[in-house]
Amino acid sequence: MKSRFNILKFNYRDIERKANRRLGSKDSDDDKLHIIDWLILAVLIVFLKLKPIPESIPYSEWISLAIALVAMFVLFIVKFRRQAPRTCWRNATWATGMWAVVITIAPFLLYLFDEFPLDMTIQIVVASSVLWVACLGCYLRLRYIRRRSEEEIIRMRLREKRRRKMEYL
Repeated sequence: MKSRFNILKFNYRDIERKANRRLGSKDSDDDKLHIIDWLILAVLIVFLKLKPIPESIPYSEWISLAIALVAMFVLFIVKFRRQAPRTCWRNATWATGMWAVVITIAPFLLYLFDEFPLDMTIQIVVASSVLWVACLGCYLRLRYIRRRSEEEIIRMRLREKRRRKMEYL
C-alpha cells in the first residue's frame, strides 16, 4: 500500500491552505510585509539614526530611544489586536523575538563596516534587553493561554463523559 502523501508530489503549504479554508479562516499572509512592519522600521530609523529631538534637551538620546520603543510597542499592538488570543501571542512572541535579535546583532554588523558610533552601544543594549523582556513576557502569556485552553478541553471532555454516563443510568 502506497502512502498518499509523498514529499515529491504534494506541497504541504497547499494542504494547510485548503484545511484553513475548510475551517473558515482566511489564507494567512504571515510571510508578507505589511504597512505596520514598514512603520516599525521607519520609527526605529527616525528615532535612532536621524534623532529628531534637538541636542539641547538633556538626555535627548534616551528620550528618543524611549519614544522609539513605545512607538514600536504601540505598532505591535495595532498589528496583533484583532487576532485570536493564541495566534496574537504567538505572532507577538515571534515578532518581538525577531526584532530583539535584529537589534542585538545590528551593532556588530555595522561595526564591521565601520559605520557604527560606539557611544550608541549602551542604548542598543538597553533597547535589545527591553525587547528580550517583552519577548519573554509574550512567551509566558502564550504558555498561559495554551495551558488554559488545554484545561478547558479536558473540562469539556469530562462534562461529555459525565453526560453520557448519566444517559445510560
